[in-house]
Order: sequence, then structure tokens, then C-alpha cells
Amino acid sequence: MNTLLTEKLYFFPDLNDTSEYRATFNFGTVTKISKWLGWQNAFGDIYVTNPPAGAKQNDILLTTGLNFSFTDLTGVGVARVPTVRL
Repeated sequence: MNTLLTEKLYFFPDLNDTSEYRATFNFGTVTKISKWLGWQNAFGDIYVTNPPAGAKQNDILLTTGLNFSFTDLTGVGVARVPTVRL
């Protein structure tokens, strides 16, 4: 089995007020179980310095699912089916 790691960080400053910003961080793994099946996990954090009234500054996301892949009939490329979230 092999595992693929991915991460992304985005930073969105408010150009009118530099003390306010929004940031998102995503980290994920896909572990191949077989040629066509993988197990996917992801962590995400969305932070906003000035959320709407009654909302939290942080949103934490945890997901897991199965990742299916298959070769198209022409054998030219690989098509991916969207992740099934559990």
C-alpha cells in the first residue's frame, strides 16, 4: 500500500482593514488499498477574524471515505468517481 499526502493553505486579507482576514487549511491522505480502491481522510480548518453575529470564528471539518478509480474503456486515461463520504 502507498499513501498520498496533500495540503493547501489559503490566506485572504481584507484590503480595507488589514487586521481582518480569512484563512483555510486543508490536509488529506489517500491510501491505496488495491488498484481501484483507496481510503481517503481529510482535515480542514476555516478561520475568519470577523464572523457574522452568532457564528464561530473557526470551522473544523473531518471527513473520511472511499476513493474509487477505474481505467476508461479506451485505456487512454484514468477516470475518478467522486469520493463517497461516510
